[in-house]
Amino acid sequence: MPDSALARVAGKLYRTATTRDALTAYHQVLLLLWEQQVLNSPSLRQPEVWRPLPPDTPTVAQYHLPVGWVERLTADLLRPPVSNGFVGHDAQQADAATCGRWLLVVAWESGVESLAILKAMCQVPVSEWVGFQSPAALSLYLPDEATRIWLGPVGSALLSYLSPQPIWATLKRHPEACITAWLEQVTQCYVVPWEGKQLAGIRISELVRDIGLLARSIGLRGIWASYTPLPDPVMIRSFTGHCLPVSAPKSHGLPIMPLPATEGRATFLQDAELHRQLRACLSEYQRVNPQDRRQRRSYRQAQQQLMALAQQPMSRASLLAVRWLVALFTHGSAWKAKLAASTLLTYHSSLTRFIKTAWPEEAVFALPAEAFTACCQSGLASFEQAESQYTVLRFLQFCQRHPGMPTLDLEELTVLSAQGRVRANYLAPADFDEVCLRFARGKGRFEQQIVLFMQLCYYAGLREDEALSLQCQAISFDTGILYITPDKRRKTPHAVRKIPLALLPPSVVKALSAQCDAQWIRHAAKPAPLFDDWHYASLETQFINFLREAMNDTTLVTHSLRHSCANNWTVMLSMLAFDYHPVSRPYFLRHALFESAQLGGIRAMLAALGSPVSLYFPVLEWVSERLGHAGPATTLTIYLHLLDWLVLQLSATPCRLVKRDVRQWIASSNYSFELQKQVFVNLPTREVDACRTAGSEPRFTEPHYIEDNRRALPQSDNKVGEIVPDALLSIAVKRLVGCRRFTVIDKPPVPVAKNTVLSFSLFALEVRNACQGSADRDLLPCFLAWLQQYEKALPLLTVTARHQPAWLRLCQSLEGAWPFRTRLALRGLSTLYHCYRRGEPITAIRNLNRVLYGYRLLGLQGLTMAISGHDRQSATARTWRRVIERHGYQVEWISSERKRVSAAVKPYRFAWPLWSAMPAILDLVMAYEDYCRSLPQISPSLKPGLLLPSGQNEHD
Repeated sequence: MPDSALARVAGKLYRTATTRDALTAYHQVLLLLWEQQVLNSPSLRQPEVWRPLPPDTPTVAQYHLPVGWVERLTADLLRPPVSNGFVGHDAQQADAATCGRWLLVVAWESGVESLAILKAMCQVPVSEWVGFQSPAALSLYLPDEATRIWLGPVGSALLSYLSPQPIWATLKRHPEACITAWLEQVTQCYVVPWEGKQLAGIRISELVRDIGLLARSIGLRGIWASYTPLPDPVMIRSFTGHCLPVSAPKSHGLPIMPLPATEGRATFLQDAELHRQLRACLSEYQRVNPQDRRQRRSYRQAQQQLMALAQQPMSRASLLAVRWLVALFTHGSAWKAKLAASTLLTYHSSLTRFIKTAWPEEAVFALPAEAFTACCQSGLASFEQAESQYTVLRFLQFCQRHPGMPTLDLEELTVLSAQGRVRANYLAPADFDEVCLRFARGKGRFEQQIVLFMQLCYYAGLREDEALSLQCQAISFDTGILYITPDKRRKTPHAVRKIPLALLPPSVVKALSAQCDAQWIRHAAKPAPLFDDWHYASLETQFINFLREAMNDTTLVTHSLRHSCANNWTVMLSMLAFDYHPVSRPYFLRHALFESAQLGGIRAMLAALGSPVSLYFPVLEWVSERLGHAGPATTLTIYLHLLDWLVLQLSATPCRLVKRDVRQWIASSNYSFELQKQVFVNLPTREVDACRTAGSEPRFTEPHYIEDNRRALPQSDNKVGEIVPDALLSIAVKRLVGCRRFTVIDKPPVPVAKNTVLSFSLFALEVRNACQGSADRDLLPCFLAWLQQYEKALPLLTVTARHQPAWLRLCQSLEGAWPFRTRLALRGLSTLYHCYRRGEPITAIRNLNRVLYGYRLLGLQGLTMAISGHDRQSATARTWRRVIERHGYQVEWISSERKRVSAAVKPYRFAWPLWSAMPAILDLVMAYEDYCRSLPQISPSLKPGLLLPSGQNEHD
């Protein structure tokens, strides 16, 4: 039986499960099969549990309001019934009803189902709202609720009208009273008395929950509690291109001490008496100091008892839990400076339950990262409350700071909600391409490789280890598939997957093909890695630092590119499935990735794979599989940050409003009639002509209960029209006083420099290929033309893995300083070469000056030159010292019997890994100088475009 026999069928079975009971049954059956067959096949892999989306609740349940009421209230919300007056109430009560109408419009239009979120929205000043122009949008981020509200056109117009009114203060104090006032106003307009009585009995929380019952996306109901939106600076950058400062939240530094040896220690279950003492100490402190005043003696006594308790011998799990609780009691946390004893007791209960499930034995800390992560996931799954999971996640973050703990990727853990844990970030494709161009412009092959590496993370959604271990034979340009194979141990079995190259831009595919061709040639058609012979850690640090500086965002990491890929794929597939093609696009959509050419290629690719795009295409599941996640729940709760905006765009429906109301919202003068022409859709000419031929004016058909209530008003005040959402939103954003407004910027394209000279790193690679016997057709034309006229032997330089960091720094230093080289610096390299070969100290100050110039050209900084002589106070010694210090180096004096001052060629205590290869390096640098000088003579004989290999004439 193959090792993956059960793992292959697990995914197919899990996808057929329609209920959680069926999913559990399938897992139990597969687990029993594995337990029986593993005795005969020890290498048989245990099937993993597929994590589907949270079970969707019924669209209409018994606890919902009747659908007829929801339909009628929604119609009254948009086109309110009109009565001769608001009986028994004054104008202030009518204004309060208008405020209540706005709150319900927000709930209906923006998908808000919680009254608490509406209350939090009312408390936020208008200055916290963010408005966009072209396309128009209005949004508010509530960090405490981990929620972003996107207002629609009706809610935006009402907000711009109500915010300057005196009634706005009442709305902030009593939002429920405003909704009640609106409900009373609507109730009084009905003719049938029993209907009014039934509607008057509706609770405000039920009304907020169900007012948008028929307007929300059915497939995504009930999952917004697990969603993490973008914070304001990142959202503004993504939608407008303005790079506002983004800083990482300040972490509360709790003291970390090394973990002692745990050999022979008890398990967590055997530490029950110690945990009982901990709880007794906290409970006694809570009794004697209920107000938690830290200046009292009881606090100091409790603190000393807890610290003494932490010094007792115990298991590693108990030690970590006790240390965290003691640190919180003493120093507080990042979210609160002082935690109550009752809170710590609750934390202790959560940790106890987690450790009993996930870390029952000390052997769990010796497991590899994948198995340790699975244990932690099982512990998190034992909780049904999100707050308890947050507590455990903060505890795990504390544990990860201890050396010797198994590596744990917190972002791969699935929880009930992602509040306070997910690092929500997104990078627009245009910004990423600009950073790649600027970083690689004028650089060598190492920078080109790290750019390609980051492009695979951004456009193909690869993890770092997946891109680092990627083999050239795993990329099939004939079938258009990039394979993540099980040749290397992956993070999870789901990481083995196929990624279509149609998802990548053509420029990235072109660069990927050129890199594969170069690696195939270099490794003589043997299995070749896509990336090797480089120092990834240094290059990654350089790129990420450059990215953070360019974006003004200190929170960006390499993993952020994978998050961006998940969001891009979700938007691309949604545009195909729902045929979404907006006329006015936000900044992140203004890229070739979302144009018809790229989307058409994806559509053809999916059709060829047997999964044609339609309204029923499983977007989230498909994206989850291509990212290598355990299920769509991981993708949704951790990776997607644009879904709130996307769902509202895809589910938007035409809206019809009373023109009289719209004129009141958008202007306070007769100019409102001019603005009305922009807001409302004009009927087609043929429809107007047909109506006039029939002897009537064109008008919209209204429900009978609205028509009955409007007969008393003139027809001109009762007209209803379909609005242009973007036009009404744009006017509302302009009228909203105090909000932050941004317009989408059009950044000029980054100038692309035409490279006509090989960089030093590429030249060194060509020299190595020529020394290893590569055929002439495999060498670059410009290098081959120079080689035919070069009379000396090519230097042979072997760079091992230990030399790669130093070699990377040397190449980058030479490529940065080469355009500014001087004859004196080149002469210094020649002098350094001869002094190294002779192995004698430098006795002439002129030669010392030249050697120091050579060191500076090689980028060797912070050197200390050793000078030897009889008298360190002599004029000659002082002159030598001044020459060395002028170059920025230090001096180490070594007394000797020789009266003549001399200096060693090798710097003092110089542990440079490449020092033994200095002659080959200097020969290579001088050969590169000869190549650069001869290029004007050989370039006329070359055809345009043959100076560099395909994909390197420009930094694509």
